[in-house]
Amino acid sequence: MVATSAPPAAAPTRSKLSYKEQRELAELPVRIEALEKEQNQTRAQLADGNVYQRDPGLAQQLFRRDTEIDDLLLAAMERWEVLSAR
Repeated sequence: MVATSAPPAAAPTRSKLSYKEQRELAELPVRIEALEKEQNQTRAQLADGNVYQRDPGLAQQLFRRDTEIDDLLLAAMERWEVLSAR
């Protein structure tokens, strides 16, 4: 019986980033920082229990925005990871 081995897996090739992708990669840390700052401010407002009594509509808007920021942060971090790996 002859053992056959699988061909070695090819190393993933790294492609160069386009000019647009380079700019996007350079801007992502600033965008992420701004989103994190906004999220901290939003959460600080939500932590104040009085906002629910004073303005329930604002509290709902803040909660929705907090959720939206979570999604934006996740997308930005994933994109940063993808671009950084190339």
